Amino acid sequence: MTVTEWKDLLNFILKNFTIRYEDFGKEEYNPYRERRIVGFIRFDQKEIFFDRDIHGKTEELTWTHEALSIYYYQILKIIRHDDEIESEARELSKNIILSDILREHIDRVRPK
Repeated sequence: MTVTEWKDLLNFILKNFTIRYEDFGKEEYNPYRERRIVGFIRFDQKEIFFDRDIHGKTEELTWTHEALSIYYYQILKIIRHDDEIESEARELSKNIILSDILREHIDRVRPK
């Protein structure tokens, strides 16, 4: 993914989705926590949920994963297996330029 494509995707997400950092220790998040899921998308509600306790590389990888899920499903209208998304997210996360752009976006929306 190019720098321009990545910026466009992140801007699309910020414009079209509500970002929620939640306490995944709450009972309602048990099914996610039990499966070690620290982020998920509700396409029907246009919301992305992140565990408020994730930080650093885990947070960036989770954001990349969710961004790619939106890219394929919402924009390209392609359903990809979660393992494929995860593999691609790990590769994209190695790109320092894309990671820096992502960190700027995260810092804009993450509650202080």
